[in-house]
Amino acid sequence: MIVAHHIGSYWHTELPANSSTCQRLISQLGLPEGSLTELIDTQHGLILILTRDAWPQRDTITFRLKAMNAKSILCVYARTQSTVHLSAVNAQSVLANARRLNASDIHIESLREGGRIRLRIQGRLIEQRRLSQHDVDTLVAQLKEMAEGDVTESKQPQDGRIDLELPDLSARFRLNSCPGNRGESLVIRCLYSAEQLPSLHQLGFTDRQFHHLIKQLSSAIGLILVSGPTGSGKSTTMYSIIKQLSESGLRVCSVEDPIEVELDGILQTQVHSQRNLSFAKVLRAFLRQDPDVIMIGEIRDAETAKIAVQAALTGHLVIASIHADTAIDVIRRLVQLGAQQTDVTAALRLLISQRLLAQAQGGVKVIFELLPWPERLRGYSESLAQTHRDTILKHYQLPSLQALIQASYRSHEDERFSTL
Repeated sequence: MIVAHHIGSYWHTELPANSSTCQRLISQLGLPEGSLTELIDTQHGLILILTRDAWPQRDTITFRLKAMNAKSILCVYARTQSTVHLSAVNAQSVLANARRLNASDIHIESLREGGRIRLRIQGRLIEQRRLSQHDVDTLVAQLKEMAEGDVTESKQPQDGRIDLELPDLSARFRLNSCPGNRGESLVIRCLYSAEQLPSLHQLGFTDRQFHHLIKQLSSAIGLILVSGPTGSGKSTTMYSIIKQLSESGLRVCSVEDPIEVELDGILQTQVHSQRNLSFAKVLRAFLRQDPDVIMIGEIRDAETAKIAVQAALTGHLVIASIHADTAIDVIRRLVQLGAQQTDVTAALRLLISQRLLAQAQGGVKVIFELLPWPERLRGYSESLAQTHRDTILKHYQLPSLQALIQASYRSHEDERFSTL
């Protein structure tokens, strides 16, 4: 008898071992009689239920199925009880829940016993639920299948993209799997649409900071660098900037790894190591695309650093992110990567550092430190110190990150005492 059921959000069909389909599959795989107790055919792929005796052959079975060009294999399980428990956790519900909670990332983590789901919400990782090992395997397999990954590969990292379309929700996600000593770990970044991007006014700049940002963007030439910890919103800041520049009529080209927000009217290119498509190679191609503005998702190597600086020196506005703790460290990092300090300081127009700041009433906000690079320091070749940064901030009457943090702390204290 063939039985149809509904698991989570998709239909599946259960085929018992004595069905003609199962018998034919056992024969084609060269398995002993009784090895396969059940075959579950879902819209996403096959789930095989093996006997305990056949369980050690699961890798061989999976390999043979792939060689037969069979339908994708979601999971292979061993029957340990009279019935097989099919996971109540399903990929679509996990993704939809994270999106509705405005999470930035979903973590599927393997533990000593089973696993867990954690969401990064407003910069903090929050555990959602614990999972049995069965649920972990099922969820990982479903997510890999949705991302068009290799469900049978668990020893190598994989990347993929998921487009989720539900009646009340449309969302995109980026998946990365990584093998570990306890099993695979999946991290899924929740991607947002262009319509959900905040405007420059909404990012959280002070009035004076916003004035200097618009002034530098209006010149449409030079180098603007954005720095900050992972998850502090650097990508959002850069996307909001180039979206406004594109809407003002400028030709914008962007090289990213990966593309997180698709923006209409902007040439966005994703690097791809297997296709020999590096940041540097794409940047060289961009220079022949007559760009006004070039965005670089991240400056990681010497060649990218040098091309970015040269592009900024030859009449383009270049906006890029780079990993560094302070504004002065940004310049030092570029020099460490091989760019000449005189070129960097000549091209530089604006340094943006940002952090997430916890709020007393809950949640977080983004705070910025803007450092306009003065003309008198362009081409500067001598050693740079934090005193240069302090002098510039004082000259332009702009707040430092430390000053904003202290002001927020004092505000929290004033609110606390006012309620006593």
